[in-house]
Amino acid sequence: TVHGASRAALGDDLVTHFSNAELDRVRARLQHVDRVITVSESARDEVIQHYGVSSDRITVIHNGVGEGFHPGAANAAVLARYGIRQPFILTISTLKPKKNVAASVRTFAELRRRHPDLPHQLVLVGYKAAGYTEVDDAIRELGLETHVIQTGWTESAEIPTFYAAADLVLFPTLHEGFGLPIVEAMASGCPVAASGVFSVPEVGGNAIVTFDPADEAAMVEATERALFDRELREGLVSRGRERARRFTWADAARKTAAVYRELLGLA
Repeated sequence: TVHGASRAALGDDLVTHFSNAELDRVRARLQHVDRVITVSESARDEVIQHYGVSSDRITVIHNGVGEGFHPGAANAAVLARYGIRQPFILTISTLKPKKNVAASVRTFAELRRRHPDLPHQLVLVGYKAAGYTEVDDAIRELGLETHVIQTGWTESAEIPTFYAAADLVLFPTLHEGFGLPIVEAMASGCPVAASGVFSVPEVGGNAIVTFDPADEAAMVEATERALFDRELREGLVSRGRERARRFTWADAARKTAAVYRELLGLA
């Protein structure tokens, strides 16, 4: 199962790019694999383009969303533990270059400039990659120390609370093999504004607002719309909950088992 090909598709400024020798080894190994499962059509296209796997050996099986993600999942004690108060905007991902989390900080700063009475905090959930300082630097340079909460690593059982309590999930990723936060947010009844790149449009469809992550003005505009346009928000929540039902771990398990059975001659 291949979740994406970021180390082949992206530059050294975003990931540790494969050397030519490493890429050759990956390609050689995959030539001996009977079937490759990818978690999205986008990841499939990357595997074809960068790893040279023929499309007839690839099966796409989307990830699912856990049953704990639903609109009533917020736990006040969890929010209090991290010093989070409502309302807030949520970005949830590992803090590393390809996730582009510093763009959430800059977007939040611009929202505060445009709307001086904005009551929201920005909450960043996810552990920080070693040596990565861009988010901390942006918070300090923009004077947002008292307005941005960084939770660091959190227990899996706490994650549904963040989605269910947030007013908006802002997901400015530069690369995604699937995009679990999008589905988790939709299942939780939380509107999403996200980068329209790689697998994101495939997963979110018409249930999210998308933007070009290289255009921070467009990111701010999309965030404003998803945060303040009541009619749009209601539509995103309704369509999002309906769309999230397409992504279940039970379905992923059945489809994965079917691939194994076929290869073992048990189908």
